[in-house]
Formats: sequence, structure tokens, C-alpha cells
Amino acid sequence: MRTLGKLQVYEHRSVESVAAGVPARMKWTISVYEPIDKDNVRLYQFSFLDLTRDHFEKDRELLESMVASLAPADEEGPSLK
Repeated sequence: MRTLGKLQVYEHRSVESVAAGVPARMKWTISVYEPIDKDNVRLYQFSFLDLTRDHFEKDRELLESMVASLAPADEEGPSLK
């Protein structure tokens, strides 16, 4: 969990083991919570689907740079850019 401006970002990564000849898979989800008011939040969520461990390792730099590029937007308009 980390803070990004007024947003809270939760990132979860896990690796499923190789099973029945199916390669190891990555489960990677990034959830961004934006407070709307004292009782409500807006959720933005990014999930990398069907990502094998090999593909993740091959494209790791690109994928992690995409996640690192998340930034809070200006006060006007959407909260993420």
C-alpha cells in the first residue's frame, strides 16, 4: 500500500506454481482508491491477465514502468493520468 497524492494504491502480485504442464502464471492487480467524500471512494483497478512468469520476466521493465507512471492528475478532471 502506498499513497499517491490523495490516492491510496494497493498492489498485489502472486505466482501460481506450474501445474499439469501449464506454465507458472503471475497474478498482478493494482487497485487505486480515490476518496470522494468522507463515506465513499472511487476504485480504479488494473489487472494483468493470463501473464506467464516467463512473459512477466521478459517484459518486466516495461510492465513496471507502466505501473510507475501512474500519477495523480490535476485537481480538475479525472484523478489519474
